[in-house]
Amino acid sequence: MVAEPILAAHRVALLLSLLTLSSATAHPRRHLSGGHGGQSGAAPGNFETWVLAIEWQPQWSLTACPGGEHSAERVVEHTGAPDGAYARANMSLHGLWPNYEPSLHDGYSWPQYCAVPGGDDFTRCEHDGTLPFCSPSAEALAKFNATGGPWQSWALEYAWDTLARHEWAKHGSCSPWYDSSDAAAAQASQMVYWQMQEAALANISRGRGAELVHASVGSNVSHADLLAAFTADVGGARPSLQCSRSCAFDSVFLGFRAANGTLAPLVEPEHGVPLDDPATCGECESIHVPLWKGCPSPGPPGPPRPPVPPASTCTLGSRGPKCVYDPSTAGTKADPCLSKQGCKRCAGTAHEGVHYCTAEP
Repeated sequence: MVAEPILAAHRVALLLSLLTLSSATAHPRRHLSGGHGGQSGAAPGNFETWVLAIEWQPQWSLTACPGGEHSAERVVEHTGAPDGAYARANMSLHGLWPNYEPSLHDGYSWPQYCAVPGGDDFTRCEHDGTLPFCSPSAEALAKFNATGGPWQSWALEYAWDTLARHEWAKHGSCSPWYDSSDAAAAQASQMVYWQMQEAALANISRGRGAELVHASVGSNVSHADLLAAFTADVGGARPSLQCSRSCAFDSVFLGFRAANGTLAPLVEPEHGVPLDDPATCGECESIHVPLWKGCPSPGPPGPPRPPVPPASTCTLGSRGPKCVYDPSTAGTKADPCLSKQGCKRCAGTAHEGVHYCTAEP
């Protein structure tokens, strides 16, 4: 059996009751038509569905090895350490994202960097992540990232890199629970979002997709079987499988309805909704689930490699085409990267002075 993230006993009843509301309290299932990227500065708590993104940590950590696409030495270190045992064998958390039905939001696909009326404006976090409200609260860090805390088990990029700050500022700010009226309210309401993430991961970890990945570590699984397993987890709706260019399993995006009133994510098969996010495993008949063996050792120098042609599409874990970053259009329907296959936005982080399109929301 796949291991399951453990929820603290005093939180289980409240969170699971929100996550497993009957279908009578949920929004009716809608097909998510194609949209035009994220709406920065949106009002929080105004959306229809959620996307739960879970990832295969060994594959992500391989991209952070020396010479890889990312630089995250501590994530790599802890992937192979004793506290990385869960992440080496089970699905990890990437994020929990409020999501739109575009036809109800002027064609936008999701809210991002929301602006709380009379309170915090998270659009400022796009350009200055050091602002205090852009980051996880002290209470959140004490609960989730103390020594041996949950993030150090099933969210290594939260624990040892900056993904928690990114996810909170970009997506958590749009949740319906955030209250910035005073410091105490902000701390308490931010905790609800992190607890909802934890409960959502616990629910999906019991699903067929997570079970199949757990059973396939170090081997191959057919694309059809993996897709069928995660499709069952969303009640027959369409998930979005993500693979590397070499058909290594990377992550999966799963859509779920939001409950009426609370807008809690209903992470159960009967509340699944289809996603239009581009899948990057479509050409893979067989998908490899990497076993973490550490970073590959550099071999002896060989002949010079021919120049790599510029990327024309985006896949998770790899740089996409070059782009000109404009903070006024990045992540909006005017972002030039949306014209490229699989690309979501022009990334704000430059590599040697060059910006690239990315598949990451």
